[in-house]
Amino acid sequence: MENNFLLNDELLWDYADGLLDTTQQQQVNAYLEQHPGWKARLDAILSEKNLFSTLPLEQPKQGFADRVMTAWAIEQGMQGAAKPGQDWVLRLIPALFALLILSPLVSLLGGSAPSVSLPVEALPFKLPTFHLEMLEAMASSSVLFYTVLFGMVILTLRVFEQFLQVQFQYGKR
Repeated sequence: MENNFLLNDELLWDYADGLLDTTQQQQVNAYLEQHPGWKARLDAILSEKNLFSTLPLEQPKQGFADRVMTAWAIEQGMQGAAKPGQDWVLRLIPALFALLILSPLVSLLGGSAPSVSLPVEALPFKLPTFHLEMLEAMASSSVLFYTVLFGMVILTLRVFEQFLQVQFQYGKR
């Protein structure tokens, strides 16, 4: 045996399964004689293999393979079923993102975000004036407006994606 031979669990399982060539078997035998801990581990593996061999094998029900192959064929057919002209969702998503990206540019070129004024009389409570001024400044901010718009578009797309997944899952597409 070479001095650099080290046994590992994978090699020990292959030894127990009889998958090693004669040189490797001799190396493992020599290593097991010198290391009783590994010999105990081999005994545990062999007893586990014997336990598994005593378990009864279940036979699949009649037509199991046919049902699996049919389900696979249906799944493969559904993946290729979407025609390029009929899938409007794939065209809607880039259009929404283009609109979202172009809207701040329009604002910079002279357009402005819709301003929202906060009627103080409509509030059921009294705010200090510095908070009211902050809220008015935030409401008139185009950065805040486009951030909220972007968030709403993302949230809408996520909800729509979940809706399509449920529809596709139950075959109502």
